Amino acid sequence: MTPKGTGAKRSAPGDPDSDFGGFGAIDREGLSTGLDASTQTTGTTAPAAPVLRLPGKPVNAKSPALVADIAARLDETAPHQLLLYASVHAEVFDHRRLTPEELADAGVLDPSDLYESLANSGHMETLALLTALSHLAIDEDSRDLARWLVDETGRADTVAEWVHNLGESTLTGAIEVAAPDDDDDPHVDILLGIQTPGGHDLVMGLMIDDRRGALVDSMMGPATLAQIDPRNQAATGGPEVDPTLTFTDLSVTAAVTKLRDAIDTGAQTTPLPVSDTWPMQRPLLEWALRLPQIQDL
Repeated sequence: MTPKGTGAKRSAPGDPDSDFGGFGAIDREGLSTGLDASTQTTGTTAPAAPVLRLPGKPVNAKSPALVADIAARLDETAPHQLLLYASVHAEVFDHRRLTPEELADAGVLDPSDLYESLANSGHMETLALLTALSHLAIDEDSRDLARWLVDETGRADTVAEWVHNLGESTLTGAIEVAAPDDDDDPHVDILLGIQTPGGHDLVMGLMIDDRRGALVDSMMGPATLAQIDPRNQAATGGPEVDPTLTFTDLSVTAAVTKLRDAIDTGAQTTPLPVSDTWPMQRPLLEWALRLPQIQDL
């Protein structure tokens, strides 16, 4: 089922055929090599038909295809696969994805039926997805409901510990890359490093339209921030860095502030920014921006 209100074509996140070329200010040849190649080697595949619950559309969480789809993403060494998959299932209940007219037609976007179906299917895999949603769901009430349902099953211990502990992840740093002011298509890129409790590094590449201040595109892959930094790639024989670009190493606090502002601006922009991965990865980014480390700053 295609989510309502998407407008443009949107492929599922984690797609190994996704292309970082032309993504914002940076010459993305090197970044594409870093993120796309590492994603391909982990065997990531796009979910063919994410389980989405809109009003009047029932959910079958016992579907063998769904269970197999989740099972393929329960790899602690490649946590981005489950994070991206859960983000799809969280974002479909985000009212920001709809125009006012679509929202009036759709009514309340309530995840409770989906969550209850995931909890009651009897499969560890669907319970693992629900556990991930207890971290990534778009609002606190939905996250609390997911946690409560997981606990109520009495089977929380069947879900891998690393899924339960996703909330203990940390941000490892951020780099801002800006094009010159006279660029024909001005963008600012922010590369955001994330590390899970198991020590696995991820990078989100985020593009902000410099004219509107809106976050308009995103990508995620398994790599360290140092591996993806175009300056390091150039130093080790990779593509040369465009000398007109400005690189700024951001503090975590500064990066969080910039990204939150860009998310809010984009959500109020008409037409809404839509790409193959955005805003489907918005729940994932917002999860990263509210990690306990951030709350302690």
